[in-house]
Amino acid sequence: MNVLTKKSLSASFATLYRIQFYSFVRNVKPRSLKSGDMAQPQSSTGSKWTKVSKTSGDQIEEFLKSQDATNEVEEEIKLPQQEEVFDHTKFLQAEIRRQRTLKGLFEYYTQKKPEMDLINVCTALHQAITVYRAETGNHSEAELAKRAEVIDMINHLKARVNEMDNFTISNFLSNVAKMNVLDRKTVDTLVAKTLKNNIQLKEKPLTYITWTLGKLRVNNPEFLDMVAKSITQTVIFLFLRGKLS
Repeated sequence: MNVLTKKSLSASFATLYRIQFYSFVRNVKPRSLKSGDMAQPQSSTGSKWTKVSKTSGDQIEEFLKSQDATNEVEEEIKLPQQEEVFDHTKFLQAEIRRQRTLKGLFEYYTQKKPEMDLINVCTALHQAITVYRAETGNHSEAELAKRAEVIDMINHLKARVNEMDNFTISNFLSNVAKMNVLDRKTVDTLVAKTLKNNIQLKEKPLTYITWTLGKLRVNNPEFLDMVAKSITQTVIFLFLRGKLS
Protein backbone atom coordinates (compact mmCIF):
# COMPACT_ATOMS: atom_id res chain seq x y z
CA MET A 1 0.00 0.00 0.00
CA ASN A 2 1.33 3.45 -0.81
CA VAL A 3 2.28 6.02 1.82
CA LEU A 4 -0.70 8.24 1.09
CA THR A 5 -3.13 5.45 1.85
CA LYS A 6 -1.39 4.54 5.10
CA LYS A 7 -1.36 8.12 6.32
CA SER A 8 -4.98 8.75 5.43
CA LEU A 9 -6.40 5.41 6.61
CA SER A 10 -7.29 6.42 10.17
CA ALA A 11 -8.87 9.73 9.22
CA SER A 12 -10.64 8.24 6.20
CA PHE A 13 -12.20 5.42 8.17
CA ALA A 14 -13.36 7.73 10.94
CA THR A 15 -14.94 10.04 8.37
CA LEU A 16 -16.64 7.16 6.57
CA TYR A 17 -18.11 5.98 9.84
CA ARG A 18 -19.37 9.44 10.78
CA ILE A 19 -21.19 9.90 7.47
CA GLN A 20 -22.77 6.50 7.80
CA PHE A 21 -20.71 4.73 5.19
CA TYR A 22 -22.98 1.72 5.57
CA SER A 23 -26.12 3.62 4.55
CA PHE A 24 -24.35 5.62 1.86
CA VAL A 25 -22.96 2.64 -0.03
CA ARG A 26 -26.25 0.75 0.13
CA ASN A 27 -28.23 3.62 -1.39
CA VAL A 28 -25.91 5.43 -3.79
CA LYS A 29 -26.74 5.06 -7.46
CA PRO A 30 -25.15 6.50 -10.59
CA ARG A 31 -27.00 9.45 -12.12
CA SER A 32 -27.00 8.02 -15.57
CA LEU A 33 -25.82 5.06 -17.57
CA LYS A 34 -24.46 5.17 -21.07
CA SER A 35 -24.42 1.99 -23.09
CA GLY A 36 -20.93 1.12 -24.21
CA ASP A 37 -19.32 3.31 -21.57
CA MET A 38 -19.44 1.07 -18.53
CA ALA A 39 -16.85 -1.16 -16.94
CA GLN A 40 -17.26 -4.20 -14.76
CA PRO A 41 -14.87 -6.54 -12.93
CA GLN A 42 -13.78 -9.82 -14.47
CA SER A 43 -12.62 -12.91 -12.66
CA SER A 44 -9.37 -12.80 -10.76
CA THR A 45 -7.58 -14.69 -13.53
CA GLY A 46 -8.15 -12.04 -16.16
CA SER A 47 -7.61 -8.31 -16.45
CA LYS A 48 -9.38 -6.30 -13.81
CA TRP A 49 -11.70 -4.28 -16.06
CA THR A 50 -13.28 -4.86 -19.41
CA LYS A 51 -15.34 -2.72 -21.76
CA VAL A 52 -19.00 -3.65 -21.90
CA SER A 53 -20.56 -3.70 -25.32
CA LYS A 54 -23.41 -1.33 -26.20
CA THR A 55 -25.79 -4.26 -26.43
CA SER A 56 -25.22 -4.90 -22.71
CA GLY A 57 -26.52 -1.52 -21.62
CA ASP A 58 -30.02 -2.69 -20.82
CA GLN A 59 -28.68 -5.68 -18.88
CA ILE A 60 -26.49 -3.38 -16.79
CA GLU A 61 -29.44 -1.13 -15.96
CA GLU A 62 -31.50 -4.15 -14.94
CA PHE A 63 -28.67 -5.42 -12.77
CA LEU A 64 -28.31 -2.07 -10.99
CA LYS A 65 -32.04 -1.90 -10.40
CA SER A 66 -31.93 -5.39 -8.88
CA GLN A 67 -29.32 -4.20 -6.38
CA ASP A 68 -31.71 -1.67 -4.82
CA ALA A 69 -31.00 -1.79 -1.09
CA THR A 70 -33.51 -3.14 1.41
CA ASN A 71 -33.34 -3.55 5.18
CA GLU A 72 -33.81 -7.27 4.90
CA VAL A 73 -31.11 -9.89 4.74
CA GLU A 74 -30.87 -11.04 1.15
CA GLU A 75 -30.02 -14.54 0.02
CA GLU A 76 -27.03 -15.27 -2.12
CA ILE A 77 -28.29 -17.24 -5.10
CA LYS A 78 -26.38 -20.47 -5.58
CA LEU A 79 -26.85 -23.27 -8.00
CA PRO A 80 -28.24 -26.14 -5.95
CA GLN A 81 -27.31 -29.76 -6.41
CA GLN A 82 -30.95 -30.71 -6.01
CA GLU A 83 -33.90 -28.57 -6.97
CA GLU A 84 -35.86 -29.84 -3.96
CA VAL A 85 -33.28 -28.51 -1.48
CA PHE A 86 -33.22 -25.09 -3.17
CA ASP A 87 -37.01 -24.80 -3.16
CA HIS A 88 -37.24 -25.78 0.51
CA THR A 89 -34.64 -23.21 1.52
CA LYS A 90 -36.51 -20.48 -0.33
CA PHE A 91 -39.77 -21.60 1.25
CA LEU A 92 -38.24 -21.34 4.74
CA GLN A 93 -36.94 -17.86 3.92
CA ALA A 94 -40.41 -16.71 2.94
CA GLU A 95 -41.99 -18.23 6.05
CA ILE A 96 -39.40 -16.64 8.35
CA ARG A 97 -40.05 -13.20 6.86
CA ARG A 98 -43.79 -13.73 7.19
CA GLN A 99 -43.56 -13.91 10.99
CA ARG A 100 -44.73 -10.64 12.53
CA THR A 101 -44.48 -11.43 16.25
CA LEU A 102 -41.54 -12.61 18.31
CA LYS A 103 -43.67 -15.41 19.75
CA GLY A 104 -44.58 -16.68 16.29
CA LEU A 105 -41.04 -16.29 14.97
CA PHE A 106 -39.43 -18.12 17.88
CA GLU A 107 -41.98 -20.93 17.68
CA TYR A 108 -41.33 -21.31 13.96
CA TYR A 109 -37.55 -21.23 14.49
CA THR A 110 -37.71 -23.88 17.20
CA GLN A 111 -39.89 -26.11 15.04
CA LYS A 112 -37.94 -25.74 11.78
CA LYS A 113 -34.37 -25.30 13.03
CA PRO A 114 -33.27 -28.83 11.99
CA GLU A 115 -34.26 -27.97 8.40
CA MET A 116 -32.61 -24.54 8.27
CA ASP A 117 -29.32 -23.73 6.60
CA LEU A 118 -27.00 -20.91 7.68
CA ILE A 119 -28.77 -18.26 5.61
CA ASN A 120 -32.12 -19.29 7.10
CA VAL A 121 -30.77 -18.83 10.63
CA CYS A 122 -29.20 -15.46 9.72
CA THR A 123 -32.57 -14.39 8.34
CA ALA A 124 -34.34 -15.53 11.51
CA LEU A 125 -31.88 -13.48 13.57
CA HIS A 126 -32.47 -10.43 11.39
CA GLN A 127 -36.24 -10.91 11.53
CA ALA A 128 -36.09 -11.10 15.32
CA ILE A 129 -34.44 -7.66 15.37
CA THR A 130 -36.97 -6.25 12.90
CA VAL A 131 -39.99 -7.60 14.80
CA TYR A 132 -38.58 -6.54 18.18
CA ARG A 133 -38.20 -2.96 16.94
CA ALA A 134 -41.74 -2.98 15.55
CA GLU A 135 -43.25 -4.39 18.74
CA THR A 136 -41.36 -2.24 21.23
CA GLY A 137 -40.33 0.85 19.27
CA ASN A 138 -36.92 0.26 20.82
CA HIS A 139 -33.80 0.30 18.66
CA SER A 140 -31.58 -0.83 21.52
CA GLU A 141 -31.69 -4.60 21.28
CA ALA A 142 -29.79 -5.40 24.50
CA GLU A 143 -32.88 -7.08 26.00
CA LEU A 144 -33.55 -9.05 22.84
CA ALA A 145 -29.99 -10.41 22.95
CA LYS A 146 -30.84 -12.04 26.30
CA ARG A 147 -33.67 -14.14 24.86
CA ALA A 148 -32.92 -17.86 24.87
CA GLU A 149 -33.94 -18.25 21.22
CA VAL A 150 -31.63 -15.44 20.08
CA ILE A 151 -28.75 -16.86 22.11
CA ASP A 152 -29.44 -20.23 20.48
CA MET A 153 -29.34 -18.66 16.99
CA ILE A 154 -26.03 -16.94 17.71
CA ASN A 155 -24.46 -20.06 19.22
CA HIS A 156 -25.71 -22.19 16.33
CA LEU A 157 -24.02 -19.86 13.84
CA LYS A 158 -20.83 -19.55 15.88
CA ALA A 159 -20.54 -23.33 15.93
CA ARG A 160 -20.53 -23.41 12.12
CA VAL A 161 -18.19 -20.55 11.25
CA ASN A 162 -16.05 -22.88 9.15
CA GLU A 163 -18.99 -23.39 6.80
CA MET A 164 -19.64 -19.69 6.25
CA ASP A 165 -18.89 -17.81 3.05
CA ASN A 166 -18.32 -14.06 2.92
CA PHE A 167 -22.00 -13.32 2.41
CA THR A 168 -23.08 -15.31 5.49
CA ILE A 169 -20.23 -13.87 7.58
CA SER A 170 -21.23 -10.28 6.77
CA ASN A 171 -24.90 -10.89 7.58
CA PHE A 172 -24.11 -12.67 10.85
CA LEU A 173 -21.67 -9.99 12.01
CA SER A 174 -23.94 -7.07 11.13
CA ASN A 175 -26.86 -8.62 13.00
CA VAL A 176 -24.92 -9.28 16.22
CA ALA A 177 -23.49 -5.76 15.96
CA LYS A 178 -27.02 -4.33 15.92
CA MET A 179 -27.52 -5.97 19.31
CA ASN A 180 -24.10 -4.81 20.54
CA VAL A 181 -23.07 -8.41 21.10
CA LEU A 182 -19.28 -8.41 21.01
CA ASP A 183 -17.45 -11.72 20.97
CA ARG A 184 -14.00 -10.51 19.96
CA LYS A 185 -12.66 -14.00 19.29
CA THR A 186 -15.51 -14.80 16.90
CA VAL A 187 -15.25 -11.42 15.17
CA ASP A 188 -11.50 -11.84 14.65
CA THR A 189 -11.97 -15.41 13.38
CA LEU A 190 -14.60 -14.38 10.84
CA VAL A 191 -12.69 -11.31 9.65
CA ALA A 192 -9.57 -13.45 9.21
CA LYS A 193 -11.61 -15.94 7.20
CA THR A 194 -12.88 -13.09 5.05
CA LEU A 195 -9.37 -11.81 4.41
CA LYS A 196 -8.34 -15.20 3.05
CA ASN A 197 -11.13 -14.91 0.49
CA ASN A 198 -10.89 -11.15 -0.16
CA ILE A 199 -10.59 -11.75 -3.91
CA GLN A 200 -14.26 -12.81 -3.72
CA LEU A 201 -15.36 -10.01 -1.38
CA LYS A 202 -18.08 -7.97 -3.05
CA GLU A 203 -19.08 -4.43 -2.15
CA LYS A 204 -22.05 -5.34 0.02
CA PRO A 205 -20.27 -7.79 2.37
CA LEU A 206 -17.33 -5.38 2.50
CA THR A 207 -19.67 -2.60 3.63
CA TYR A 208 -21.48 -4.79 6.19
CA ILE A 209 -18.23 -5.91 7.81
CA THR A 210 -16.74 -2.40 7.81
CA TRP A 211 -19.90 -1.07 9.48
CA THR A 212 -19.77 -3.91 12.02
CA LEU A 213 -16.19 -3.11 13.05
CA GLY A 214 -17.11 0.56 13.42
CA LYS A 215 -20.27 -0.23 15.41
CA LEU A 216 -18.44 -2.56 17.79
CA ARG A 217 -15.34 -0.32 17.86
CA VAL A 218 -13.07 -3.17 16.85
CA ASN A 219 -9.73 -2.25 15.31
CA ASN A 220 -8.51 -4.79 12.78
CA PRO A 221 -5.61 -3.13 10.92
CA GLU A 222 -5.28 -5.82 8.26
CA PHE A 223 -8.94 -5.59 7.27
CA LEU A 224 -8.92 -1.78 7.34
CA ASP A 225 -5.81 -1.78 5.13
CA MET A 226 -7.74 -3.92 2.65
CA VAL A 227 -10.73 -1.54 2.86
CA ALA A 228 -8.49 1.48 2.28
CA LYS A 229 -6.89 -0.22 -0.71
CA SER A 230 -10.30 -1.09 -2.15
CA ILE A 231 -11.59 2.48 -1.69
CA THR A 232 -8.40 3.95 -3.19
CA GLN A 233 -8.56 1.69 -6.24
CA THR A 234 -12.24 2.51 -6.78
CA VAL A 235 -11.67 6.27 -6.49
CA ILE A 236 -8.71 6.14 -8.91
CA PHE A 237 -10.73 4.10 -11.39
CA LEU A 238 -13.71 6.47 -11.24
CA PHE A 239 -11.39 9.47 -11.60
CA LEU A 240 -9.69 7.98 -14.66
CA ARG A 241 -13.09 7.20 -16.15
CA GLY A 242 -14.13 10.81 -15.69
CA LYS A 243 -16.80 9.96 -13.12
CA LEU A 244 -15.21 12.20 -10.49
CA SER A 245 -14.23 15.84 -10.94
